[in-house]
Amino acid sequence: MKILIDTNIFYNNWNFSSAMFQVLANFIGNTSGNTLCIPFVIIKESQNKYKEEMSKIEKDLSHLKLKLQRLQGFEFHTDEIDDSLKKFDFESELLKTFPNTKILSSDYVNNDLLLDKAIHSKRPFRDNEKGYRDALLWNCLTQYLKCEAVTDSVTIITNNSHDFMERISDDYELHRDLKDDLKYLGLNNDIYVYNSLSSFITDNVDEKLHGYSHKNIEEIESRFLDEVEELFESYTSMHMDDLNKDYYANLFDAAGLNGFLVKLCKEVEFDVVEGIEDPSIYSGHLLPNNKFAFEYSYNFRICSIEFYIETGIYLKNQDAISRDFQNVEIGPTVTKFYSYPRTYFYGSGVIDLTNGDIDEVNIDEIHLKIK
Repeated sequence: MKILIDTNIFYNNWNFSSAMFQVLANFIGNTSGNTLCIPFVIIKESQNKYKEEMSKIEKDLSHLKLKLQRLQGFEFHTDEIDDSLKKFDFESELLKTFPNTKILSSDYVNNDLLLDKAIHSKRPFRDNEKGYRDALLWNCLTQYLKCEAVTDSVTIITNNSHDFMERISDDYELHRDLKDDLKYLGLNNDIYVYNSLSSFITDNVDEKLHGYSHKNIEEIESRFLDEVEELFESYTSMHMDDLNKDYYANLFDAAGLNGFLVKLCKEVEFDVVEGIEDPSIYSGHLLPNNKFAFEYSYNFRICSIEFYIETGIYLKNQDAISRDFQNVEIGPTVTKFYSYPRTYFYGSGVIDLTNGDIDEVNIDEIHLKIK
């Protein structure tokens, strides 16, 4: 199996130390025929995303220094960010964890086919030639399969799965435009699309990685659930604050609402009104060195998501905003509006069974349910 992981899955997992990446590394390392297959565009984009995050952190640190200086009346000093963090190389780090990864170079791209799809708005392109990087990713992948006569099945893991899928009756299938591409190129590869690393692991690792089995989940819960709940309750707000508006837009699209309106906003803020409900450590995988990667689900019964938009843009879209959002507060230049979804989280972490430490906490998947 060739496994392609999109940039949005790597985001904030730059060193691949999260529980699900550790499980994936063990899965690939302990099975034959399963390898990562990463198009160059994902390497480039992930490197750029890291650079953007580092730049944002440096600006935030500078801003905090000025705030402390105004508050205390004297200059505040902190250590500078280590140069090794600034010189981070995504491709090198990826190959340390997944040494047999196949990097698909730009040589595989067929620009004539890419142009034709753009002109005719064929998926992954959409209207007005949106979706270029997804189309580039797909073109690079399919040309690699054709040029190298690869017959393996392919799994694409992306939290923008709707860009590759369409709803058929009560199920989702590979979009017909992409099926047409496979047929045109004479490819018979089975293509699977997952919207998270954890959902891929649920469907594949437990079945195939025979050397790794579930720990007694009830015992794990009795020993660690309270501490896990406390960790995730504090971690969630920080994680949600780190998400960009495009991620929020995808969440609202998946919930059947107008995610495009979210992309028009200047800023998005998340706030918990009532705490965690229905916490559960529902799955797990043994790792080397007596460590245990667990999967954890919970929800917030009530939370608020606050959106800030330029008032002029709001006035042009006020009918659409009023259909999907509440409590509009119109200001001279900036307007606020709100959503109050029930928010479902699926996270993971690693427990050191020797000393009881819990680390590598991460939120892997989020779903909104609008009442």
